[in-house]
Amino acid sequence: MVGVVAPLGNGSIRASWQMADPTHGANASASSAFVGDNLLSQQVLSLGYTYSISKRTGLYAYGSYAKHVLLQDDLTSTLFSAGLRHTF
Repeated sequence: MVGVVAPLGNGSIRASWQMADPTHGANASASSAFVGDNLLSQQVLSLGYTYSISKRTGLYAYGSYAKHVLLQDDLTSTLFSAGLRHTF
């Protein structure tokens, strides 16, 4: 995972990229359990913005796109979220 946060106006922009590769790492041997599957690296790209309305209240919006979900070639995912956050 690689991420960055940068101030922009009265808020901050956030971006990240994540990857899960079944052919490397501690669980590499588990990929051989799926005989006949051509497992691919799952990748997720996310972008968001947070905006401070006051010291304790803010707005947020995030979007994300994933390809090779569950390490499968034909599965993708798109997510969008927005809301209001208030801390006590």
